[in-house]
Amino acid sequence: MVTAIFDLLKPVFALLKSDFDLLKLIFDLFKPVFKMLKPVFDLLKPVFDLLRKVRLNTVPAL
Repeated sequence: MVTAIFDLLKPVFALLKSDFDLLKLIFDLFKPVFKMLKPVFDLLKPVFDLLRKVRLNTVPAL
């Protein structure tokens, strides 16, 4: 009984595995892009922190 259920689920798991492999491939392709963008974000972080402070100081608290 249990083996019959597993036999029915095998194609589903195979499909999920192929989707997972595809996702992994996409992530592996984008990894270098994110690594290149990280220094840019690191440079922009102080700017965003400053903008956040300015906004917090100028907008009255409710």
